[in-house]
Amino acid sequence: MARDSDSGYGGRFRRARLCQSDVLSLQVAQTVNWAACLEGLMEMGCSCLLELGPGNALSRMAREEFPDLPARSVADFQSLDGVIDWARRQLEEQKAAAGVSSLPIAPRSAGR
Repeated sequence: MARDSDSGYGGRFRRARLCQSDVLSLQVAQTVNWAACLEGLMEMGCSCLLELGPGNALSRMAREEFPDLPARSVADFQSLDGVIDWARRQLEEQKAAAGVSSLPIAPRSAGR
């Protein structure tokens, strides 16, 4: 099924009408220019980066290139709760910096 897709392969974000398998094939077959992808993310206003893995190489490179950008990998944490707590702290800091009073996600339940 074709749908609009953003892709960072080749270091360029592209909006294209492609099947997801086509996008994945391009990403696997071509070198991803991570530095250019990071530049694009910064230009689009990225204020926090969470790498889903495996490993933490991309978030480490992001921190090296942009030391003020909060960037972590899920692999850096011992539990999902640690990931959630870190992400929530980042949202809280951004909320305070922007002077807004609500978060775009619901608070964690007491049972978690």
